[in-house]
Amino acid sequence: MKKNILFLLSFQFITLYSFAQWTAIGNGFDGDVNAVCVFNNALYAAGNFTHDGTSATTLNHIAKWNGSAWVAVGTGVNANVTSMAVFNSELYVGGDFTTAGTASALKIAKWSGTTWYSVDSGFNNTVRCLYVWNNTLYAGGTFNASGSSSIIRIAKFTGTEWQTAGPAPGPVNAIVGYNNELYIGGYWFPPYVCKFNAANNAWDDLTGGSIAPDDEVTSLAFFRKQNSSNIVLWIGGKFNMLSSPHLCTWSSTGGFTTSFNTFNQTAGANVNTLLSTSNYLFAGGGFSATVMGNSFSKLGKYNGSSIWDSVGVSFNNDVNALTSFNGNLVAGGKFTSLGSAGNANRIAWRNLSIGIDEVDENILVRDFYPNPLLTSAVLKIQTKSSFHQPALNIFDLDGRKVNPVTKIISLNPVNHEVEYKIERSGLPAGIYFYEISDLEKNIAAGKFIVE
Repeated sequence: MKKNILFLLSFQFITLYSFAQWTAIGNGFDGDVNAVCVFNNALYAAGNFTHDGTSATTLNHIAKWNGSAWVAVGTGVNANVTSMAVFNSELYVGGDFTTAGTASALKIAKWSGTTWYSVDSGFNNTVRCLYVWNNTLYAGGTFNASGSSSIIRIAKFTGTEWQTAGPAPGPVNAIVGYNNELYIGGYWFPPYVCKFNAANNAWDDLTGGSIAPDDEVTSLAFFRKQNSSNIVLWIGGKFNMLSSPHLCTWSSTGGFTTSFNTFNQTAGANVNTLLSTSNYLFAGGGFSATVMGNSFSKLGKYNGSSIWDSVGVSFNNDVNALTSFNGNLVAGGKFTSLGSAGNANRIAWRNLSIGIDEVDENILVRDFYPNPLLTSAVLKIQTKSSFHQPALNIFDLDGRKVNPVTKIISLNPVNHEVEYKIERSGLPAGIYFYEISDLEKNIAAGKFIVE
């Protein structure tokens, strides 16, 4: 019996290890990927490409993964795409373009799933970032007008027209909201990060601490640091501070501090993107780093308590964009090689379904009962922040998505609470993993047993 158990455990280890390797996603693209996004349970990629990696399929700066190949999104847009976000059940894209499909769309457009549309009057210059916060879509960039309205580098859209969100002090590269406050990062003057002051309709510089970014900020995210209760703002960019190059943190109580890393100071070794999930903070860019003996290049992860570590891949060029999709970490950028894992034309993924049963600082309640599941079970999640469009996915031990009968039995936006009923519905006995996401962000994950 012991031999059988050992064999089973060894087999599972081999299966999980093999499944967790990085692989290319189809043929990829003939140009850089700047943004990746999940919309209607499908993966989208956008950037400065016009075809797939074989040059056989015309894609025009945006593409959808259909499970086996990258396919066109209508007729795409006519120039570079820098950012994407899901808002009001539609996919919004921003960039340098002036047309989307057959519609005139100045720097921003929306995709309904079948048709491209303009978004009000658009903007007179590049949209660099999009972000949804408090049921409002925010756009940041280098623009200073929308139609005849003066809107300086940051705007908000509630569904009908673009409105000013206070003039930003310079080009805006990143927007993030947390704990009822909105933050921007970009290129203006030190520290290149501001927080919105609603009373004055203005952006105030972040202050405090012995260090601060001394150059352009490209990315922002909130994640824990050293312990589950210490939630801080993580700041990535081109800054070259000796004590914390390209990545640092900020909190209202501690000010700016190092990210206890040695992300290198080589020119161009920037942090381009940050992704916060329930388990890890991921940083992607052009850097190479060694943290307490852990070496990694272009992409690293931090679990909130120990040190930065590798994600098991060696990209040969920059990572520009990150998201999670059906239990996979997706990376897009300039790279064409995954080192020993083979080639990939600017987009690749790795399974993250295994090892996700960790506590998230945003979770107030997480109950799965009964566990083990016999005929049905209830999954209850309550968070500190609001739900928009919660979605439940379930995976087997090999990371494959399975589809038992599930339904929402309770959704309370006021209390930030959702309950799902999960039917066994033919699931074989074994270990399974659940993941609840909201728009693009994973918000809860765990495992359960079926007997």
